[in-house]
Amino acid sequence: MLGVKIDAIVYGGRDSDTWVSVQEAFDWVHGIITKGASLESERTAAVLGKEGEREFNPMSNLDFLSIPVGRYIEINLDFGKKLRKKPKSLRLIIL
Repeated sequence: MLGVKIDAIVYGGRDSDTWVSVQEAFDWVHGIITKGASLESERTAAVLGKEGEREFNPMSNLDFLSIPVGRYIEINLDFGKKLRKKPKSLRLIIL
């Protein structure tokens, strides 16, 4: 089967003083739960509310989800179970 090789999944957020800039997960589950789903990020002009305030924002996708966040995380975990070679999961913090 041909396709595009994916070497990494990157979750990004804005958090200038809490986390180091780049972190790598130990494995797929650790990346989804610890790096992606636990992401806290400063609000930007793209969302409602006061810009710069921090909010819980799993995978920086909360404002765009049309399903419950728990289901979204479960789908990501189930997807990883089907992969022969799992990409690295990284958390990138934009300073």
